[in-house]
Amino acid sequence: GIQRGGSGPSCWTYGFNRGQCCNAIFGREGYSMCWDGGEFTFARCCGGKVFEPHGCGEFVTHFGFGAVGYTGGPASPAEIGKVWERCASGMEDRPVECNSVNTTARTCPECALLSPHLTTYIRCIREEQQKGMPSGSRPSAGGEDDGVGSFTVVGGH
Repeated sequence: GIQRGGSGPSCWTYGFNRGQCCNAIFGREGYSMCWDGGEFTFARCCGGKVFEPHGCGEFVTHFGFGAVGYTGGPASPAEIGKVWERCASGMEDRPVECNSVNTTARTCPECALLSPHLTTYIRCIREEQQKGMPSGSRPSAGGEDDGVGSFTVVGGH
């Protein structure tokens, strides 16, 4: 996946990019699935610096579901599946708290149990969708996206 030689942008190819691999949502050393333990490391490819998304546009563009994990301790896949189901039910049954621009880990604990980043993602998706609506103004996401690359996000309620 990652090209040989150089650092920074030369590390990125085949869907790997700085915004994904160096992203702070994965911790201090980025997304471990990006590194081969040899030539391609967080230190070399990210310059030892995490990518901090600025605003919802960058957060959504560079979000990775690898950052979502069950935070309630050891659990079987079936138990984790039930937590996902509770999150989905919360989004359906309580959209103001769990599926809106107001969603937070506090207002939607059933989704926050999977990851506080998931509640930020939900909030940001809804915020970005509102910006795309024809009525009202479209505020800027702010900041420059130096994450190199993007993901397509599809969602709606």
